[in-house]
Amino acid sequence: MKRKNRKKSAVKLLLFLLLLTTFYLLHSNSVFAAPSWWPLVPCGTSANPTPCTRCDLFRLADNVILFILEGIVPPVAAVLFIAAGLMIVLAGANQKFYAMGTTIFKNTFWGLVIILASWMIVNTFIQSFGPDKAKGSWFRFTCKDEVITPGGPPPSALCSNPSALAAQYGVPSSPTNAPELNQLISCVNSQLNNFIDQSQVYTYETDNSNVLCNYTRGNPVCGACAHLINSCHYGGAGGTTGAQAVDFNAVGISEQELFNRLSAVRSECNFGFIKFETDHTHISTTTCAGDAGDGSSGGGSSGGGSGATMVISNVALTNITPNSATITWTTNIPSTSQAEYVSATYGLATTPVNNSLVSNHSLTINNLQQGHTYNVRAVSTANNYTARSSQYPLTTTSQCINVAGNGPIRVVFIAGNNLHDAEDNICSENWTASDMNSFWVSTINQYQEALTRFPPFSSSKFSLLRSDTINSNACSSSNVSVYIGRCLGGNDAFMSWSNFARKRVTITRDKLVTTLVHELAHAFAGLTDEYWYDLPYPKPIIKPQPNNCNLGSCPGGLISCFNGCNNQGPETGWKRDAENDIMRDNHIPYNQFGPVDKQIIQRFIP
Repeated sequence: MKRKNRKKSAVKLLLFLLLLTTFYLLHSNSVFAAPSWWPLVPCGTSANPTPCTRCDLFRLADNVILFILEGIVPPVAAVLFIAAGLMIVLAGANQKFYAMGTTIFKNTFWGLVIILASWMIVNTFIQSFGPDKAKGSWFRFTCKDEVITPGGPPPSALCSNPSALAAQYGVPSSPTNAPELNQLISCVNSQLNNFIDQSQVYTYETDNSNVLCNYTRGNPVCGACAHLINSCHYGGAGGTTGAQAVDFNAVGISEQELFNRLSAVRSECNFGFIKFETDHTHISTTTCAGDAGDGSSGGGSSGGGSGATMVISNVALTNITPNSATITWTTNIPSTSQAEYVSATYGLATTPVNNSLVSNHSLTINNLQQGHTYNVRAVSTANNYTARSSQYPLTTTSQCINVAGNGPIRVVFIAGNNLHDAEDNICSENWTASDMNSFWVSTINQYQEALTRFPPFSSSKFSLLRSDTINSNACSSSNVSVYIGRCLGGNDAFMSWSNFARKRVTITRDKLVTTLVHELAHAFAGLTDEYWYDLPYPKPIIKPQPNNCNLGSCPGGLISCFNGCNNQGPETGWKRDAENDIMRDNHIPYNQFGPVDKQIIQRFIP
């Protein structure tokens, strides 16, 4: 009977332990929450590379204690309780096995009582007799360790005395901007005020957490600083008049667009350095040396700095075309090559960096706009130092050049290739890009006399333009296009030809100015050649002025206003304007229009 009761008691005890363990697991934060003591080592590991301090040594000891109390004791106690219960239940007639189970149970129980009672006794004592600041939180580990800056801080009295700190570092006794920085900011605002967030224009430090950095040139002796040591925000390495750098933030446009617009006024507002910092644009004055922006040290661009040995010289701009130019320069040490070019319209752009280290540099700047002005500077980098030259103005040539005249009627000369508009193939030669620089220009210059030698083709009525794009009219508008073939046409009558409907003239480059004017008369006034055709010429027939001919010498019923009433042929009765009229013979140098042709042209060109 006793054995049976003992077995029932053991079963009840085992059920109680299982329920107790389950209750602990369900309500313990240490099971389901991330433990505060893990990882045991709180610093200097790959997971947490923060450098260790003296506090971390005590934090390690605290973690070990918590690990034992919260991480080891509960599960070990639970295992021992369960093991003891099983031994008691399964002991049967084995008294020794039963006694061992009860011993394990008792020892585990009293061990937990001692641990918990110790904590309860200490907590009761502190809550009753301890200082107020310890009550409720005495078991929480706190420690504050001061970080000592390498190089050593100044006496603590200086960090509480900004004037003395400023005197030690040679800066103004209160944060201020250098006069040249105020001038720079004023200039920028006069140009770009609507695109700059005036609430986010930053020069010297204003944050209370690092305002003392203004007095230490960024040396973190009184706390961490927002910018590099000797940053131009702190006056640079030797400035004595205040901040020499400003950070601008955009409003209404992107930060990149603001940077481009600021770059366009760099020369006008006298920037010493400008750098795009992704979320703002950093600019310093020309008096602050060695600026590399306010992001990171090393590898930054610089407008000049102490200790720099590289010098850019002999900058030249050559081979200027409508869309490209060549920039050359020399450096006293081998370095990379790059060019910056900026305009008020298109902002800042750069060529790709040529990483070949050379002393004689040459780059071609492509994709320029014709007839546009840029400011160009050479950029070279060596030994982590970047030098920039002064800015040089570059104006690209235009592909549409006004050669002569300023009148509203625009005649455009075009270098024509593969011209087949005439009855014969007008030209088998082709213009090339190399012809455009001089040969094409000299060819057009010979036709300028058309505006002065042949009334009414006067400079007040006509503009003579030159398109420097082969086979294309680069001018925005024109009344007639004159395509000139590269060939020498000889005396072939069909080498000169015009199209009334399209207002197009086609000639070869050796034709006389007289020939050009003859063709323009076709294109503008609709005049035709005064030869032996079946209709009276010139056409169209315009009501003539009072007759100046002898009607008796002309066939009856015909318009008899032709000068001299010269017969076109035997018994034809058709008359030409004059024997040497340019519309009859355009091979005579500077031949003129007859009086009727001239009247007709004046009707079309008032």
